Order: sequence, then structure tokens, then C-alpha cells
Amino acid sequence: MKFQPSGKFINHPETMISEENEGLALAYPEILTYLPQGFLVRAYKKEAGKVGLAIGHGGGHTPSMGGLVGKGLLDSDVYGPIFTCASGVKIAHAIELADQSAGVALLISNHAGDVLNARLGMRRAEQLGIQVEPVYLGDDIATAPRAEFEKRRGLGGLLFALKIGGAAAENGKSLAEVAGLMRKTNQRTATLAVAVRPPTHPATGIPLFEMPIGQVEIGTGVHGEVGVYRGDLLPADEIIDLILPKLVDDLSDFHEKQFLIFLNGSGGTSRMELNILYRRVHHSLQNQGFEIAGSLVDSLFTTQEMGGFSLSLCAVDKELLELWNENASAACFRWPMF
Repeated sequence: MKFQPSGKFINHPETMISEENEGLALAYPEILTYLPQGFLVRAYKKEAGKVGLAIGHGGGHTPSMGGLVGKGLLDSDVYGPIFTCASGVKIAHAIELADQSAGVALLISNHAGDVLNARLGMRRAEQLGIQVEPVYLGDDIATAPRAEFEKRRGLGGLLFALKIGGAAAENGKSLAEVAGLMRKTNQRTATLAVAVRPPTHPATGIPLFEMPIGQVEIGTGVHGEVGVYRGDLLPADEIIDLILPKLVDDLSDFHEKQFLIFLNGSGGTSRMELNILYRRVHHSLQNQGFEIAGSLVDSLFTTQEMGGFSLSLCAVDKELLELWNENASAACFRWPMF
């Protein structure tokens, strides 16, 4: 009798990521097409001569990037095994699938495996004659100070760069312009993550990290990488009061007084809890004189059923805000929301 992790609806560990991707595409056939070996592409390609957006990453963070393939967003996405980045060969093919004869911006979440495989993929794609511009995305302020921004780990704040870059590509901007706008957005983004409960690995049923009940950890990574603070669980408002000033301070060099806000659930946090957390963020920023230029509360980048959330702010100027407000539509993300 094969091992079945407690509380998980899967068939077999080796096929769970491909079956997940196929299921997502079958549910949204007007948006997504599933190709064998883990590729998801737009059901209807953008016009020839426009820049493509591609990414490769690990499975298990649903809906993640597959849910962000669509108009005004990604053109192609490829998953690796659970919590393991797709290979360089597969990333090269994702680049090829995204190319519409204007080059491809390759999004790279700043984790060691993602960076290594992305570089291999770019090299192979360039050998095929495709122009590729890498865009390294890191926003986790717990992993490096502002002065060493390029060392930061990628977290949920990469949504801002993806959305703004996707809008720029749909508007016909050049590859250099699209990549430049994404880098500009990423530089203006800051994120902190909070965990209160570990997830279990869907193939083994074993928790990814140990955490006593009644504790909170701040600065965790998407796989439970150790944070910068662990202590007794606090009320929702007090947790926001602890992390929000650190994000605002990190972005203090940018003179704009308006933020985009993304409150991302980690997979096991209820919508009720997320709304309670967002309420405090909203009121606190308004009381400090900041304008809320746009907000999103959702669970887009998850780690199975991990209890927690990440809070991302982006200090936008007029140029970035206009692109953020362009239409976008994917299986798990739509903007504007109405």
C-alpha cells in the first residue's frame, strides 16, 4: 500500500505538479493551455512584435505563477518538482514559448536554485537566437539591508514588478524598457513575511520546519527559512505595528507618498484573518499621511497550508501607477477587480 500523506488529496508524488497544472488549465481554457513537461502558456498569444514575459520556478506555491499567466501578465511559465526550480533546459523552452520576435524578459525570483537554472536557460535560449533580458527580483528586507538590495530574497512583492512589466509589454514597449520598469518597481518594493504554523510536505507529510504552538516568527522564507525574530504570538494589530514601520522606513528614500499594498496569505490563513490584518495596515498608513494607491488581499504565493502572511509595499510614482492600473486577466488574478 502506497504512502498517502495525511490530509492531502494527491494521487502520486511524482505526478502531483503536472496534474495540478493540467487541472488549472482545464478549469480556465479560455486563459490557459497546458503543455506536457510542466509548461503553462496563454491560450491566445499576444500580438507579434511585443515583448514576452517568462518565468521558471518550483512547484508547491499554488496558484503562484501559473495563476498569473494571461493578458497583461506572464506569457509562459514552467514548474519544477515540488519546491525545486525547473531545469535550465525547461526554462529555455519557456523563453522560446514566450517569444513573439521582440525578445523576452525572464523573471527570476532571487533564490540560489532559481538564479542558477535561469542563467542556464538564458544561455540556451540565446543560442537559439532569442534576445533575453534577465530581471532579478528580490524584496525581502529580512535578508539584506537597503544598501545591499541586490542580495534580497524574492517574496510576494514580485507581483508588482510582474504586473507593471506585463502592462508595459502589452503597450508595446521595448525589451529594455520593459526590463527597466520591472527593475525600477522592484527597487521600490519591500516585503516582510510572518509565520505562525508550519506547512507539511505534500509527498511526505513531514512539517517543513518546527514551530511551537503559540509562537510567531518574522522574516521567514517561503519554505520556512529561519526568520529574524521569534516570540509569543501577538494580536493582529500588534504584529502589523511591529512590521509595518520597518517596511515604511526601508522605502523612505523614495519621496512619493503613495503605496501599493499586497497582503499575501501563506496558504493556511483565512480570509477573515487577512482582512483583519489589512484593516490595520490601511488605517496606519493613512494616519501617517500616505495615500493608498491600490491594494490587494489574496493568497497568491503560498506554501501548502502554512499559517502566515507576507506584507509588501511598493512606493509608486505616476509612471508605475499608470501601468499598474492597466487591465490584466489571468486564472487567479484580475485587475482592475471590477
